[in-house]
Order: sequence, then structure tokens, then C-alpha cells
Amino acid sequence: MLYQDSWEFFNALDLQDDFHIHNSFANVHLWLLSQRLRDFSNNKFAMQLKDELLDTFNNMINSEMEDV
Repeated sequence: MLYQDSWEFFNALDLQDDFHIHNSFANVHLWLLSQRLRDFSNNKFAMQLKDELLDTFNNMINSEMEDV
């Protein structure tokens, strides 16, 4: 997530600097994290972390959409 705004990232992948691309990469990272946390389904803290990640991501996207 820290590097998705860097020019090296976009140049290496030949991508446009666009909200939709940023959102897509954030979605992929969130999905990967949630899949990893699913492996710890017996751990209530892992499930709480997954829920908080989803809520934070949704809040971040909603606030960015309001700015547009």
C-alpha cells in the first residue's frame, strides 16, 4: 500500500495514475489479507482485525468518492 503511489510502481507496470487503478490494487491487497486471516478462523482477534480492515477500507473509499 505504501508503494502504490510511487512513480516507480506506475512506470514498472506502465499504468496510469488513476483512482480506479489505486482502488483495484487496494482491493487485491485487502482480499489477500482477508484470505490469510481466514486461515485463523478460530482466533477471534483475527476475525476482528479482518472486520476492522474492511470497515477502514470502505470508509477510505467512501471519503475519496466524496472528494471527487
